Amino acid sequence: MKKIFFSLCRLRRDFQYGIISLSLLSGLSAIILSGCESLSDENAKIAATVSGVKNIFAPDTRVAIFDVAAHWTNRGLVVNGEMNNPEAKKVLLDSLSSFVFRVIDSVNVITGPGKGEPAWGIVRISVANMRVKPAEQSELASQSLMGTVIRLWKVQRGWSYVQTPDRYLGWMDNDSFIKASEAGAEAWMNAKKIIVTDLTGRVWQTPDMNSYPVSDVVAGSLLKDDGKVGTWTKIELPDRRTGYLLSNGVTDYETWKKITKPTPDGIEHFAKLMIGIPYLWGGASTKAVDCSGFTKTVFMMNGLQLNRDANQQADEGLDIPVDEHFSNLRKGDLLFFGKKATAFMPEKIVHVGIYLGDETFIHSSGMVRISSFDSASPLYDPYDLNRFVRARRILISPPQVAEVTQGHL
Repeated sequence: MKKIFFSLCRLRRDFQYGIISLSLLSGLSAIILSGCESLSDENAKIAATVSGVKNIFAPDTRVAIFDVAAHWTNRGLVVNGEMNNPEAKKVLLDSLSSFVFRVIDSVNVITGPGKGEPAWGIVRISVANMRVKPAEQSELASQSLMGTVIRLWKVQRGWSYVQTPDRYLGWMDNDSFIKASEAGAEAWMNAKKIIVTDLTGRVWQTPDMNSYPVSDVVAGSLLKDDGKVGTWTKIELPDRRTGYLLSNGVTDYETWKKITKPTPDGIEHFAKLMIGIPYLWGGASTKAVDCSGFTKTVFMMNGLQLNRDANQQADEGLDIPVDEHFSNLRKGDLLFFGKKATAFMPEKIVHVGIYLGDETFIHSSGMVRISSFDSASPLYDPYDLNRFVRARRILISPPQVAEVTQGHL
């Protein structure tokens, strides 16, 4: 029947261009109109169903896999693509089958890279790049730090599509991590580890800074703790390389998780330690950061895990009304910039910073720097004042964001 409807719709088009006669068309007009309208209505319902299921299970494809399309063949409605949630597939097919006579399932539910392949990984370098596509020249989407456990979804030519504990998805070069079974990932999670608290550091081959380095590290790097050697800590990297770090730049990870509590002063202190660090689109470490990578790093080193991007962070915490002089805001509140919603356009968030008080804020723009909303200040930033949208409070009790974790998804 669908094939007939398509043929009739083409006849209607041919008449409009003078290809067929009025007499031929008149005998079919009622069927053509009802058939085309019926097919059009059904196609609209199919599209709405796919979109509706996507909005329920994967409203943000930066953190969920849902790439599905539906098209007609002479066998029926073929639904193909991939997703990583079997429940989403069931709901989609059941919903379509409720009004489509024949639905052909060609949807692949991804559970891992492939049969017998490990589905987990542990980042082995200080900062691992995550790209939009599996190629070095592709846009940098985000980064993940040494010692982080990642979920592997699929592999393509030396790259893996991975998901970090904050659920962010991206393509990572396979040389950036070691592959691990679930048991191997759990063993790493349960091992005694240290966290790097200095902005940057070096792992040395011996407890002597005149020796050669094994690796660099950044704040937030996690390494296995092999004990103290004088003023040094012997460590093991995820790929089993060993070396030594100065003990004054690291802390026992379990102790750090217990004692690290986010406070306005703590947020300000670590944010100011990063002043001068260069801006990098997709950057999320103390080497280089974009705007949301900066706020994420600062809050992470104070024990809270924000979402990755600015418009995702704009949904966290509590909304805070803002007056002309920003008097309702507290140190540590997040400021969001872009375009406010209008009757014709939705809100667009493109930048984020951290409020410090007295109409000043710190953000990554060119580099990490402090700006002011006060026109009398030498740090006055009229550009960001004009594009300020709203503020959110993260430092509330209980926190409405996740504690820092390297754990499973």
